[in-house]
Amino acid sequence: MSHLIDGRTLARKIRASVKDTVEKMSEPPRLAVILVGDDQASHLYVSLKEKAAAEVGIAFEKHLFPDDVTERAVLEEIRKLNERPEVDAILVQLPLPEPLDAVRLVSAIAAEKEVDGFHPQNLEAMRRGQPFMVPGVIEGIALLIEESGANLEGQQALLLVNSETFALPLTLMLKGRGLKVVMLKQPIARDEAVNLGRQSAVIVTALGEPKFITGEMVADGAVLIDVGTTRLHDGKIAGDVHADDFKNRDVWLTPVPGGVGPVTVAMLLVRTLALAQKRRGQTSSPE
Repeated sequence: MSHLIDGRTLARKIRASVKDTVEKMSEPPRLAVILVGDDQASHLYVSLKEKAAAEVGIAFEKHLFPDDVTERAVLEEIRKLNERPEVDAILVQLPLPEPLDAVRLVSAIAAEKEVDGFHPQNLEAMRRGQPFMVPGVIEGIALLIEESGANLEGQQALLLVNSETFALPLTLMLKGRGLKVVMLKQPIARDEAVNLGRQSAVIVTALGEPKFITGEMVADGAVLIDVGTTRLHDGKIAGDVHADDFKNRDVWLTPVPGGVGPVTVAMLLVRTLALAQKRRGQTSSPE
């Protein structure tokens, strides 16, 4: 029988820790989120972030723009947020409608306020082996892997990704925990994924391909971290892992929903708090 890694319970613990710290601050951290367009999933994700921020006492601003907004207008809004001393953290909700350039907009955020951890300056520090801020989603994945309690040092981790930008900090995190990392980037040959998957103690998938990971790909005892989420025609959310294939298998699995998502939102709060403390010369936040 598979073992579910409960992201919701872990996220509650993280939020409680953040709340305890925020309550001791004279001024709460402030997070500003830029949301462009009418994408239902993006609006849902931002509403979940807003709700979580309210729970822990972090001030939250939502800056809404229509689909046809010019890039210049969004850049101007980012400039204003950069200059406001009371704003500690800024997030541009992705994906963005075309023709907006996500890299250009994220690059415009002041590095000391970019909360996702994918600012070009932070990515360059990763590449150079310099100190960097671990993106919240990556730290969340690390915590979820730890929840399995498995001894993974020296074993293989397989990454199935659609973005090398996402894979970079994930690879560094896993190597830092003693794993050997193999990456496959879309488009992925299924035979190769099956072969490497069977040899891997950890599989992290972030493809956005529902039910791509099937039972034949996974060895018993493996840890499956499902970052992929896709909204199906019936409105349900599906992950990359075909969960039904693992009901009677000895594997560790993050459910979708209820796995990576809640922890990623919780880590956004941790990172917002950390940026606020750093800007105010206070101690770093708990994780």
